[in-house]
Amino acid sequence: LFGSLTKLETRKNSDIDLTIFTKLKKNIDLKTYEKNLKREIQLFKFESLSKINSKELKMNLLNSYVIQGVIK
Repeated sequence: LFGSLTKLETRKNSDIDLTIFTKLKKNIDLKTYEKNLKREIQLFKFESLSKINSKELKMNLLNSYVIQGVIK
C-alpha cells in the first residue's frame, strides 16, 4: 500500500494505490473491493522490485506499508 493514503493526504476522490509482487499473469477483478471501499484501486503488478524501472516508484514502494494476504 503506497501513495496518498499512506501519507494521510487523501481527498474525497483519492484512489488506493496497491502493488502486488507475483509471477502470476491472472487478472484481478477489483470491482467488489472498489465498491465496498467506495474508492478506485490503482493496481500495479510486478515480478520483483528489480523489474521496476521508475526510480520514483521504487522509492515510493520502499517507503510503503506491506500487507500480506490472498486475493480470491
